[in-house]
Amino acid sequence: MRKKSHVLSCLSLIIILLFPSSVFAAHNGSSPFDPPEASDTTFVIDTAAKLDTYLFRSGGPIEFDIEVTRYVGEVDSEGYLINSGDLIIDGVVSGTAKLRMPVWDVDYDLSGRTQLIADGVKPERDRIYFNGYDISPFYLQGDDNTWKQNEFTIPIDYVKFPARVTSPTGTPVPAKNRITIYIDQDNIGNYIPKYGTSEFWAVAVDWAELSLDAMPPLVLIHGNNSDGGFWDRRGFTQVLMNHHIPYDNSINLPTDTVTNNGATLANELMATARRFGVQNIQIVAHSKGGLDTREFLDSHYPLLEQNKMLSVNNFITLSTPHRGSVGADYIRAVELTSNFRLNNPNALTKMASWLSGSYTQNQFNANLNLTTTWTAGFNVTNHLPSNIQYYSVGADADINDNGTLERNEYQEMLDEAGHPNLWDSIANGPMNAMYQALGNFSSVTVRPTGQDSGWPFYTPIWEVVETPTSIFQENDMMVTINSASFNFSFIGQFSKNHASVADGEVALSVIRFLKYAQ
Repeated sequence: MRKKSHVLSCLSLIIILLFPSSVFAAHNGSSPFDPPEASDTTFVIDTAAKLDTYLFRSGGPIEFDIEVTRYVGEVDSEGYLINSGDLIIDGVVSGTAKLRMPVWDVDYDLSGRTQLIADGVKPERDRIYFNGYDISPFYLQGDDNTWKQNEFTIPIDYVKFPARVTSPTGTPVPAKNRITIYIDQDNIGNYIPKYGTSEFWAVAVDWAELSLDAMPPLVLIHGNNSDGGFWDRRGFTQVLMNHHIPYDNSINLPTDTVTNNGATLANELMATARRFGVQNIQIVAHSKGGLDTREFLDSHYPLLEQNKMLSVNNFITLSTPHRGSVGADYIRAVELTSNFRLNNPNALTKMASWLSGSYTQNQFNANLNLTTTWTAGFNVTNHLPSNIQYYSVGADADINDNGTLERNEYQEMLDEAGHPNLWDSIANGPMNAMYQALGNFSSVTVRPTGQDSGWPFYTPIWEVVETPTSIFQENDMMVTINSASFNFSFIGQFSKNHASVADGEVALSVIRFLKYAQ
């Protein structure tokens, strides 16, 4: 048998050495099996000290590390998931991983080799350990002088993951998962004088892959005149934490144009993905954040995707004014007529004038991008990638469906504006007027009507033009359901205002939807 070992080991080594990887596949080893392309759910090792090496037991064990480079959930000091059961139930990670590797010359079955059996030689049993866990009764499978692909199921509790990165520019420290293969274990102590050895079988491993399923992290994009803390204040992130969903709401966009914020998102989203160690993300955007994200997806994302630097799986907007907002139209009307005289001011123009009284030019520019006129043009020129799933959520602030608004139906909007007690003395007039205006008018513009006779200085006179809707448009006081739904797949309509549309109830619906969509 020792002769067979030397002869076959030489033959195997000749095959491995004389047939370079280019003959079989474009990788470092000699098997006819290509390793898969590495990703944030597929982790590959193709080069290590004892890979691509034909070894007997005395030359082993074969050991190498597969590095997992993405964050999935909270881990202990050794890198094992702390709440693996909850993560599995919540659809964050699969219950098992797959370990695959092509192996050479595993004499697992000695059928037909009667002399070896008669001499007492036992079949080859190469035992596999994953991070010290014995995955028996499974062993390497194969045939004499043959490459064979092996696949094993690994409980997710055996897999080590990196901890989450706190540095804004950091990346996860890879978690090393040690694979150990003990060679020809059933022949330990089986010394056969005829062969002068107890080592009868040798094996070579080309490469190895560990793959699993994991939910891409959610990146939360806030709206105009807001910040990433909006998601905390409204309770959206608390629900994500309760369900162990990996998320990030650290992006703080300035109050700026859609064009500028789209460019900012290119850098911010790349940095966020790097912090998770992923290429794939999901985006949930509120209000204008949805328009900013659409600009990013059209103007900046294609190159990132082409270079395999970033991939967006799902994009969900919450009350984004895809078709503009009449509320923004009123502010635009006030801006355009600030040096003129309106001959038909009303409660909404007065309210818009008060709201925009301290606006900077950047705020006026950002508001312009929310108008019905601007978004109509944007919708013509904005082209979204076809391989992303698009979803939307809309809301109606009239919770009790009585046709008017009470204080409890818009309180969250006052809280977000930093004026929780605003208009206490004048009941619901301004807020209800806003709700009615969005429901009754599809757009608001201004036009000149003449000038006064105040010689020698003539002041141009303008008037507000409100275009009525054919039917009342339910809305969240800032965006109608029609504008929010757009031509995306509509997840649903909620009884919420423009702030509470990002509360915990909506977060729970988003989670359920994303789990279903995976």
